[in-house]
Amino acid sequence: MIADYEADMLAEVLQRAPIAVLTNGGEYGLSVEGHHEKVWERDPKVTAAKGDSDWYDYISRQKARQEMIVTRRLRALVPERKLYIYYFTDGSAHRMRYSGWKRWEWDYRDMQPVSDMPNSSVYFRHYNDGWSGKYDMLTMALNCVGGHRALGEDLSYNWLSPGWPGEGRPEPAVSDAEHYEGYLKCNYTAGMIGGVAGYFAYDPVEDWVWQLMVLGRVHAAFSHLDDFLRGSELLPGPGMHVWSTDQPAYEFPTGDADCRVLCRKHRERDEWLLCAWAAAGEDREVQVEIPELGRVTVQATAVGRLYRGRLEEGGAVVESVDQDAGAPGRQPR
Repeated sequence: MIADYEADMLAEVLQRAPIAVLTNGGEYGLSVEGHHEKVWERDPKVTAAKGDSDWYDYISRQKARQEMIVTRRLRALVPERKLYIYYFTDGSAHRMRYSGWKRWEWDYRDMQPVSDMPNSSVYFRHYNDGWSGKYDMLTMALNCVGGHRALGEDLSYNWLSPGWPGEGRPEPAVSDAEHYEGYLKCNYTAGMIGGVAGYFAYDPVEDWVWQLMVLGRVHAAFSHLDDFLRGSELLPGPGMHVWSTDQPAYEFPTGDADCRVLCRKHRERDEWLLCAWAAAGEDREVQVEIPELGRVTVQATAVGRLYRGRLEEGGAVVESVDQDAGAPGRQPR
């Protein structure tokens, strides 16, 4: 039924214009264990089909089986598309963070075929501490990246939000524009090639407008780095992820927990792309040790600073590619 509905709706669009990207917001049909286990376990047909599997494995397989009906229909309808994205198909931002994380996820190993590309969703102060703290958003995003890369996916198209006002939301509920820009630059450096701007409130509208502007600004900057992004590898860094200890952290330690540095290395030449972000505190210089490139000094800023690195006879050289960058249109509250 869902496949028929989606195909009929999109067929009307295709009569008028080509479709480049399809984003399926999901949140229909079979859900996760945390929502519906008490209902499933009352159905003898379900428990018989589940057998000795745990709920996570069983529901992940079944969700993937169901969603592939929709995926196949839409892929056939728009074969020339650039992307079909189903929300959510990711390596899990909360993987291994606490014992009950599987109750709120599907296994990416099963869900990977559903989307043309993995897509994570990490929103400001939504089951996290924001830009810094014990459960910061970049650590969560890199947890997803590790899950994707473990299955051969280096790029992603993510769902994003620097916050929205509303009842029950923490304070501050909405980020400043500067730190959101820096977070987005880290995401792009980690392999994001685009994303969906989510704003989950009706007003004030101005909070949504600047969020769209910042995403557009960072996407424009990385449009000049697209060939490098697609022709490079995200470097693992020297440590392992703080929660998913079987996978790399995918960042380089600076000696400052709130100064984050990510780095990519081109596959065919000795060139590097670095992003240095001050997730909290003043803008400041930090040093990092990058394999082959060596020890370099970079400026970590709230808006994120991008550097191109190369080797010369005198050693490593890093040059900022966005030194005049500043976030548009909004002052921190």
